[in-house]
Amino acid sequence: MNIDPAVFDDKRRMDAALFAAVDRASLLGSLTAALGAWERRSFVDDEVLLFAGMAVRESGHAGVDEAVFDWWHAAPTLARQEIAADFLWGYWHSAGKVHAPSVTALLDSLDALPSDSTAYAATLLALFSVATARPANLSAPQSVRVRETLLAHLERLERSGQHPGVAASLEYLRP
Repeated sequence: MNIDPAVFDDKRRMDAALFAAVDRASLLGSLTAALGAWERRSFVDDEVLLFAGMAVRESGHAGVDEAVFDWWHAAPTLARQEIAADFLWGYWHSAGKVHAPSVTALLDSLDALPSDSTAYAATLLALFSVATARPANLSAPQSVRVRETLLAHLERLERSGQHPGVAASLEYLRP
């Protein structure tokens, strides 16, 4: 069974049971086609991609974050980073495990991103999911790096007044 990539366009059509009923290769093919379709649009609906990530995570397909990472890195652009990060924000929301190289790549990318970009905001939110989910496979030093990096960027957001919704989420990480 194949999934129509258009399913990833509407959060009301996303169903973890539907995703669970297909094999991994079919899911990944449909997902990467959908991510590519988002790349060709004039806007990215972060909420739809957040819900897509959550539904795919709930479907039980593990390691989808690695495939999304590979898609982003095949032709890295701001748009691809935003799309991948929006999806990972949802996928990592309650993650027991994460693809650690994806986490490292997102951390390493933050300082190079324009702070007023939606890719920057999406990257912070994806990393916030990692910080709050506390995945078992993330090393203690990497977990500390995620948290410290997010707190440093929260200070930057507060100084600039940019992305107030993201800043409000990151506030949760303060001691």
